[in-house]
Amino acid sequence: MKLLLRGLLPAVLLLVGLCPALAQSAPDTSARTAGSDTLRLAQRLVEDEEEPATASTLPAAPMPIAVSEITLHGTVLDVASGKPIPASIDVLDNETGSLVTTLRCTPEGTYSISLPAGTNYGLVLRNGAYPFHSENVNLASRMGFPETVRDFRLQKLEPGTNIRLNNVFFEPSTATLRPESTAELERLVKLLADKPK
Repeated sequence: MKLLLRGLLPAVLLLVGLCPALAQSAPDTSARTAGSDTLRLAQRLVEDEEEPATASTLPAAPMPIAVSEITLHGTVLDVASGKPIPASIDVLDNETGSLVTTLRCTPEGTYSISLPAGTNYGLVLRNGAYPFHSENVNLASRMGFPETVRDFRLQKLEPGTNIRLNNVFFEPSTATLRPESTAELERLVKLLADKPK
């Protein structure tokens, strides 16, 4: 209601501004006071209106919750058939290169693991019929999200198959490899030695 009156206030003021000229020529005093009474009523209603919400009166935006562990889960499937792959997954700390843990997918190809937040991990998926598949999972950038879904599609090693190296890192703006790239490159060397053709 007050907002409606506030919106009408300019029209009321315009009419009140015109009324005094008419009211001066009116024979009785009721017409003269009607304009000023309307103006006082409109001003009082607008003055009594609550101030609109501002940044200082609104509640603070919710802050992301610092999460100590993040659950990483997903499914491993064959890229061509869509069938589940019971792969093993090595979880590596990319910064140190150390093995954090190894887990196995279920026969349905699903996996789930809780990992400390704030770390950049490398996942290496293995299954005898497939070449290794690596992924970089940066949980350092996932603060505030207690769950991350990462699905994988593996492709059998056949002539012409591309192998993507996801855990090779370079110094910014250079062609210099960072030390945490060593493990990924060693996996590639081993694959090439095991499957020379």
